[in-house]
Amino acid sequence: MKRLTTLLFVIILSTCLFGCSKKDATINRLSKSLETVTQSSEHHLEEIEELKAENIELMITIDELKAQLVEQGVTISKNESKESQNNTTYVVGSASSDSYLAIKFWSDGNNYVGSSTVTWYSDYYCSKPISSDVIIISPIIDRLKLSNGTTVYVCMSYNGLIFTSKDPYLIVKN
Repeated sequence: MKRLTTLLFVIILSTCLFGCSKKDATINRLSKSLETVTQSSEHHLEEIEELKAENIELMITIDELKAQLVEQGVTISKNESKESQNNTTYVVGSASSDSYLAIKFWSDGNNYVGSSTVTWYSDYYCSKPISSDVIIISPIIDRLKLSNGTTVYVCMSYNGLIFTSKDPYLIVKN
């Protein structure tokens, strides 16, 4: 009986010891996982704060650029229709439109004429024809797609922008 009691005591004691050590190992694993998650979340919070600071800097830069545009008297209007949601319309005659046109339709020093079958227009709807003896000062032909699906070709002449509904096939004028 004494041996049985001793054996039972040893079994109970070893069960408690091994059971408690498993709990300790589980607690240790959970605490390490918690530390890892905490460090990761702290890292992400730091990244979020850095991105917020960058965003604020960019917003300040945008505001400064807008103020510079206002100081220079540039007028830019945004079209709200779906077809031209990302297009910016420059007001003709302003400093920015002249600069834009000089960059867009750069001149290589040559004069050009369109093919003889081309009719030139003064508006992009191609409703106001102009004389056919137009001299074009830039080799650049810009293609615009109107909301009705029509393609309009734009060139730069000495008198400003001119338009046609056919590809002009520019030829160097001698």
